[in-house]
Amino acid sequence: KPDDENNVWDQFATAADNIGDWAGDFVTAMQNAPIENDTRREIFDVCQEFYHLMQTTSLKLQGYRLSVGKIANAMGNVVNVLVPPDDIKQNMKNMANNKEKVKEIQGFAAMNKDALSTSLKDLSKLLNDHAALDD
Repeated sequence: KPDDENNVWDQFATAADNIGDWAGDFVTAMQNAPIENDTRREIFDVCQEFYHLMQTTSLKLQGYRLSVGKIANAMGNVVNVLVPPDDIKQNMKNMANNKEKVKEIQGFAAMNKDALSTSLKDLSKLLNDHAALDD
């Protein structure tokens, strides 16, 4: 569900933003805490790992959002070729009644065949389905 996906992204972004609200105080408290330097170093190492994990997660989520957008566009192109808008369908019906326009319809069909093939190949690449790329 798109709403759930947006919620997950929003929750992640909010959590990442909120870290800045308390991180500065935490670092100051750690510097002044009455603990061994080895313990302090270990805590800082864990914090640094967490920071890198957050960066990696952010980049991965952005990459997934981009991929989903590309896949949605490719699927939309396939749908538009297979199910043309109503105005185009009506124009094709009107042209079918006129024998002179039949060649235009045939040209449109040939053009859409190439567009459909291209769109399906693009979608296959995005889905990493190489079997569909074979002619």
